[in-house]
Amino acid sequence: MALMCLASSAQTDSADSSYYAYCELLGTDIGFFKTKVVVSLDFGEEKKETIYGEDGKPIKFHSMPGAINYMSKRGWKVKGTYVYDEGKQHVIHFLLEKKVSNDAQIREGLVTQKVENQLTKEEMDKRRNDGDGMYY
Repeated sequence: MALMCLASSAQTDSADSSYYAYCELLGTDIGFFKTKVVVSLDFGEEKKETIYGEDGKPIKFHSMPGAINYMSKRGWKVKGTYVYDEGKQHVIHFLLEKKVSNDAQIREGLVTQKVENQLTKEEMDKRRNDGDGMYY
């Protein structure tokens, strides 16, 4: 009986094809009094990505905890953090992880675009309305 339970447990573990995906959340203070934070995401690809809201504009958070809460609602968890100076600007880096079972789940619930190539509102609407529930 114990052998059957052990074998069953081993099959469940090996059948689980989920894995952890990682991204880096970077926050930069903006505004005259540095009262807002613009964040970008680094998924380990060539370019960092900006998070966009429903209005087609980059989301400006009041603080990094606001950005972390936004990502948490989409399944991401903070794994680590560090600060890196870029010129006179302090950039806060948060390493995030999310358990996924396929690559399509990595950006699930996020409207992002590479920082250099911003989408027009029409392009965002077309992507948002393609019916697959994924936002890229």
